[in-house]
Amino acid sequence: MPITKQHLSTILSDYKTDFPEEIIFLDQISAFVSRVDYPCSRETLEGHITASAWILSNDKSAALLILHNKLNRWFQPGGHIEDTDSSVLAACKREAIEETGLKDIEVLSPQIFDIDIHTIPERKGIPEHLHYDIRYAFIAHSEDLTLDMTEVNGAKWVKIERCVDDSSKYGSIVRMAQKTLSL
Repeated sequence: MPITKQHLSTILSDYKTDFPEEIIFLDQISAFVSRVDYPCSRETLEGHITASAWILSNDKSAALLILHNKLNRWFQPGGHIEDTDSSVLAACKREAIEETGLKDIEVLSPQIFDIDIHTIPERKGIPEHLHYDIRYAFIAHSEDLTLDMTEVNGAKWVKIERCVDDSSKYGSIVRMAQKTLSL
C-alpha cells in the first residue's frame, strides 16, 4: 500500500531541528504534502518525496557515500519511494540495501535524522523538479559492500571529521556529519 499523506504529516510534525535551513525545509515539505494529491509519486512533476539513508560505520566514525550514476556526485544512498514501501523509513532501508548490498544495517532512531530539498535537473524528457528528501540514520554492522552498478558508480567510507571540514561537500552532507558528532 502506498505511503499516505497522513504518514508523511505525522513523521514531519514529529521532526525537530535547530538548523535554520531545515526549519525552512520542514515548512516547505509540510506545505507540499498538504497541497498535492500524491506527494511520493514521480508523476507529480513539481517534485516528490524521496528517501535517503545516512549510513554510519559501527563505531560512528565514518559515513558511507555513493557516487550517483546519473548525477556523478557523491551522496548518501537513497532514491524514490515505491508503492510497496510501508513507510519512509522502510524506503530508506530498502534503498540503502539495494544500492550498497549491505546486509546488516540498523536504524539509529525511528525519528527522522535530516531533511533536504534539492533540484534535480531535466534529464531524458523528465522536467527539472524537486526532491523533498527525508533521511534516517543507520549503523552498518559490517562494511562489506556489494554495489548495484546500475545505480551507483562507486562507494566509499568517509571520516565524519572530513565530511564536516570538507567545503567541497554539499551542505546537507556537512549538516548530517555535524549531527553525527553529537550522537
